[in-house]
Amino acid sequence: MGFQVELLPGLAEGIARALSQAAVYYIDSRKTIEQVFDAPGIMCAARSNLSNIAYLTGGAFWSSLSAGVAFYTYFSLYHTAPVPDHFKGMYAAFFSSFVKIPMSNCMRIVQSGLLSRPCMLKAGRHILRVRGGPIGLYNGFFWNFIEDAIEIDLRVRIFNALTTCGTPVTIAGVLAGSLTALVTHPLDTIKARGAILGPGRQIAQNQSTHHMNFIAQTFALYRGAPMRALSNGVKGALFFTILDQINRTTKTKN
Repeated sequence: MGFQVELLPGLAEGIARALSQAAVYYIDSRKTIEQVFDAPGIMCAARSNLSNIAYLTGGAFWSSLSAGVAFYTYFSLYHTAPVPDHFKGMYAAFFSSFVKIPMSNCMRIVQSGLLSRPCMLKAGRHILRVRGGPIGLYNGFFWNFIEDAIEIDLRVRIFNALTTCGTPVTIAGVLAGSLTALVTHPLDTIKARGAILGPGRQIAQNQSTHHMNFIAQTFALYRGAPMRALSNGVKGALFFTILDQINRTTKTKN
């Protein structure tokens, strides 16, 4: 009989997410810049940090740390939720948002390339200064809750359905990650623009929403979608593969 390490609920998912998140930091930064900045000059300036190895390494560290904490919080609540299975995703998404949203908003500032160095703490101070207090850290709470309630739970359900049909873990992870990314991308764009540009500028930076037709608004919300689908596909493959390996060698404490 092999030796098994006992893990707290949600810790395996947190570790798997932290490792998979670090691998796609460059793609996530490109996605955020495409979502937020309309002017080519600003976009080029923001991308300049992506050629800096030190900036990428630092950003990947903070991104990995924040994502790991967010997923550990979500899945620890999910696995221990005192509610029926159909409501576990919503329950975990709501309560984990109080931990995730400040970190997520700070990471979007880091990913945008607006800072002189990639530090989540520096991003937090920037938000506090620009938004006038701690409430700014929770900008986009509603959109974050809706997105997480849909995306994380749906990704797990799609993955489980695919693997039940015999799909290899890695391929199922790619498909589950990419599909859910495309479904929820408009919500992610609203969150990104709200975090970086501020409330009321979530959809268009250079155009008034009142003068944009429905098709233009839809395209605006899907800017950066290919990058996000690629990122989440890679993350999905790595996350579920790593999680599968962890679950084979550990057991969860009840």
